[in-house]
Amino acid sequence: MEMMDRWWKGLKMKDKLPFARDRMVECYFWAMGTVPDPKFSKCRRNITKYGSLVTKLDDVYDTYGSMDELHKYTTAVKRWDLEAIVELPEYMNVCYKAMYNHVNEMVEDVLNTLGLDILPYIKDQLMCYVQSLHVEAEWYYGGYMPTTLEEYLKNAWISIGVSPGLAYAFLAILEDSNSLNQSELQLFEQWSSSDLFYLTSLIIRLLDDLNTSNVEMERGETINSIQCYMIQEGVSEEEARDHIKDLICDSWKKLNMLVAHSSLPTGFAESALAMVRCVQRMYQFGDWFGVQSKANKDCQNSLLFNCV
Repeated sequence: MEMMDRWWKGLKMKDKLPFARDRMVECYFWAMGTVPDPKFSKCRRNITKYGSLVTKLDDVYDTYGSMDELHKYTTAVKRWDLEAIVELPEYMNVCYKAMYNHVNEMVEDVLNTLGLDILPYIKDQLMCYVQSLHVEAEWYYGGYMPTTLEEYLKNAWISIGVSPGLAYAFLAILEDSNSLNQSELQLFEQWSSSDLFYLTSLIIRLLDDLNTSNVEMERGETINSIQCYMIQEGVSEEEARDHIKDLICDSWKKLNMLVAHSSLPTGFAESALAMVRCVQRMYQFGDWFGVQSKANKDCQNSLLFNCV
């Protein structure tokens, strides 16, 4: 935890992006809940870095960046070249450099250890994520509201940013078991588009919408699953919330069944399940990443700082 704190403070994110949430500790909690086994410390470190950086990036796309700036950032991620920052405003440079350095550090580590290049797979996950944020920004600036829940979720299960975190866990578990090889990497694209990735992301997206929609609507963000279902069916907010809760319950059943019969690498399906459980706990007393409750802060402190 001290190492992560030094890394985060060294980036000076709080000074350079004061409008964005600062949630490194919360992201470490998320990483710890996803891969609690002591041997996966490197994976926890990487998930924490990823989560901390994309929390900032999410706020850039949601509340701060102009459409022109966001287009430039999306293009820069596609290029994956530090020279791309010439086109970016200063406040975006720190986001781009930090993510670029973090990913390349992880890629170099696997390359030195196993002689494998995982950059194309991680970059693809990040590109899908950033493109989904770009779609939401276009909706917002264009005053567009998806007319069906299905249309919204087609993009929103990606924009929640869970899939790259799952990719980190997947690669780390294979690496630790000495079964990460070129054949496994070639199958990764197929696995990353599986129902395990989708259902894990879907549940977390719906949990997030249930617990953050009120605050987001207060600041002008109205595109979420609750609002989309209200428009689609012409129902009240309470009825829409009940439907989303039912959808979460049904998705949980599917995920549990999938994990029970999964042919994915041993330990990975269980990590996906653990990730969802952790997020559900994080939202038990409100918005963990937004306006935090005392109950959530007490939980965080008791598990990370006050344990004997």
